Amino acid sequence: RQRKMSDTESTGSAAGAGAPEEEVTDLSSDMVVTQYRLAGQIVDDALAQVVAAVVDGADVATLCQLGDDAILGACANVFKSRRVEKE
Repeated sequence: RQRKMSDTESTGSAAGAGAPEEEVTDLSSDMVVTQYRLAGQIVDDALAQVVAAVVDGADVATLCQLGDDAILGACANVFKSRRVEKE
């Protein structure tokens, strides 16, 4: 769909009327809080996997890769789009 001038500009006297809504990205948005909470759970799970793999003589690079893979895998499953559903 092509944007028309009427899609983004208002001819009325009210300031901002017809302007696209700005996305709320602070903690006043339930969606943002949900995303932070879910990200925290993902990190907690990844850290638990890394801690479980720590043994005497373990390679630090391998442990880092394990954590990275756990985080990336969980994020790929959860954040398929910008929208996150509340649990």
